[in-house]
Amino acid sequence: SKAMEQKIIRNLQNTNDTLQRILIMGNLASGESFNYLKKIVEDKHVSMQLKEEAVLTMEANIDSEVGSYLNSLLSNKDKIIIEAAKKTLAAQTK
Repeated sequence: SKAMEQKIIRNLQNTNDTLQRILIMGNLASGESFNYLKKIVEDKHVSMQLKEEAVLTMEANIDSEVGSYLNSLLSNKDKIIIEAAKKTLAAQTK
């Protein structure tokens, strides 16, 4: 439910574990979680490993906006991001 999702998001604000946040937000599959994951991918101060995980967790979030964003990542300068986007898009079509 939306109320439960909001409670989870509020509780996540109390953790410093970025990977945990990414995994949970990816599983929420909401617009708010997609925006969080997108910010992670685009933040130059975030490690490539965390960016990759953010892209991969978008699999649970696939809609036209997420699909469009993943397609835009196929022209990213970082090969790891490109491969993660390909893998996530491929999972969508299964």
